[in-house]
Amino acid sequence: SVPLSALGVEGNIVLRGPWDIYEVRFTPPPSWALQPGASLMLNLGANITSPEGPITGLRGAMVQVSLNGDLISTVMLDQLGDRAVQIAIPAQALVTNRTDGRHVLRFFLDASVDCDLTNITTVVIGSDSVLDLPHEFAAPTTDLVNLPRPIYQRDSFLPESVSLVVPDDPTPDELQAA
Repeated sequence: SVPLSALGVEGNIVLRGPWDIYEVRFTPPPSWALQPGASLMLNLGANITSPEGPITGLRGAMVQVSLNGDLISTVMLDQLGDRAVQIAIPAQALVTNRTDGRHVLRFFLDASVDCDLTNITTVVIGSDSVLDLPHEFAAPTTDLVNLPRPIYQRDSFLPESVSLVVPDDPTPDELQAA
């Protein structure tokens, strides 16, 4: 299990209506082969204020959650306060289409209803929300097309060391080849 804080999220994510977006980019370790059964435990709080007085009910605002461009959940903001939402992540969403190998977890607040009313919608997503990524260990790909990966691991939440093997007394050409 990986909390959002381990993915580089500093503090809570605050989304303000009528529209707001927050993206988290991360890279699993190169030795991980992600498996089906992934999930996201989303700890969120919804608050609506209005200059006209107390808000008694919510109408129409939502948070869309996507992973790698696949919509994995639409959370309707139908209650005020804090709650936990368990989101199953389909296997196809675990495949990134980015050439750098990073994954993108995206939160999109659609509170367009605020435009018709005098509401101000705020959603707080806790940095203690947890991404569960079942995996098996596998040898990292060594395809030269993927360079600089796996040597350079951008946004990895669990960087792994890489060993380079060079001769005891290398020539300049051997060092360049390494």
